[in-house]
Amino acid sequence: MNRIFTFFILMLAFVSVAKADDRPISFEQLPAEAKNFIKVNFPEEIFTYATKDVDFLGTSYDVRFNSGLTIEFNSKGEWKDIESKYSTVDAKFVPEQIKSYVAAQWPGAQYRKVEKKRHGGYEVKLTNGLEVEFDRNFNVIDIDD
Repeated sequence: MNRIFTFFILMLAFVSVAKADDRPISFEQLPAEAKNFIKVNFPEEIFTYATKDVDFLGTSYDVRFNSGLTIEFNSKGEWKDIESKYSTVDAKFVPEQIKSYVAAQWPGAQYRKVEKKRHGGYEVKLTNGLEVEFDRNFNVIDIDD
């Protein structure tokens, strides 16, 4: 019985990967909340392209800008991930508890990436090369270099 269950899980995973739909879309095709978030928080950024990814976990949108900034949104248009390839991410997207911890541990470190995790926690990538993961109560659960 256990083998049959494992087989069906593997088949489901294979089918979902095979059916993944990652296609380019225009700025206008983004959810309204995502468009508004970009217009309010990144008005000077130059839009390069966006993709819509549909899989068994749901729909997500990736938006890329000329500056190397990337933002991932969920199906409702709420940001999930903000990352800057060549610069830093504004600390206004980081909860105060995380900013306080980072400032105390690594003075002067800035943020390259801020990610909201599915379980309610956060992960930040810092300019010093560290990646720090926090649970929903802002306790550090992992530090990676």
